[in-house]
Amino acid sequence: MINSNYKIYPNPNFGQLIIELENDSRQVEIEVTDVRGVRVFYQAAQQLAFKTINTSSWPSGTYFVKLKDASQSVVQKIVKM
Repeated sequence: MINSNYKIYPNPNFGQLIIELENDSRQVEIEVTDVRGVRVFYQAAQQLAFKTINTSSWPSGTYFVKLKDASQSVVQKIVKM
């Protein structure tokens, strides 16, 4: 289960996005989409606790980070400067 104490920072970010969460499930999926719903990043990871995503090649704008495991999902809006 994705712990409600997850952190996605910095927001806004300038080229590096950090995701921290306590994950009790076997697999968690990270998906980042732009405001049009176009996927710009996806990764399925086992026992994820910390992930750094390089956003330097993404255009400035608003994005949505979705964290999903077998039992729930959460979405957080981020801004790339």
